[in-house]
Amino acid sequence: MPFYECPKCGSNDTYQGTEISFNNKSGGGFVGLENESGITPYINVSGKQVQKEITVHKCRKCDCLLGQKDLRYTPSEKAVLRDRTLRIRKKKKIINTVFITFIGVVLSFIGVVLFNVISLVGFITFMGVVLLYFAFAIRFLKK
Repeated sequence: MPFYECPKCGSNDTYQGTEISFNNKSGGGFVGLENESGITPYINVSGKQVQKEITVHKCRKCDCLLGQKDLRYTPSEKAVLRDRTLRIRKKKKIINTVFITFIGVVLSFIGVVLFNVISLVGFITFMGVVLLYFAFAIRFLKK
């Protein structure tokens, strides 16, 4: 399980505390018409202040607030996260490959239907475009 490490004192002893946060929500405003002296008035509509209770992690020794940057993982957790990330990347690559192949097949079919009727030169040109598409697709998938 991940743990927090205090940047001030280096302690791992933490607790969850409650902090009160004040957020100001502006009401907005509007710009009036320019008057004869060349001044454009701005009328501000005041907003309201919202109070929220949030749960934060704090160090027991020095009461320092701890954030995401202070979260530490054990080596086994790092390995699990790395494996999960690699699996997600592999799935995305497979999905991209299937999608790009599907688009290429659709383009080829459209080319056969359209340019087979028109001319052989148009068909050859279109197939060149499809081959360029696949070349760029393969280059994209290697990344």
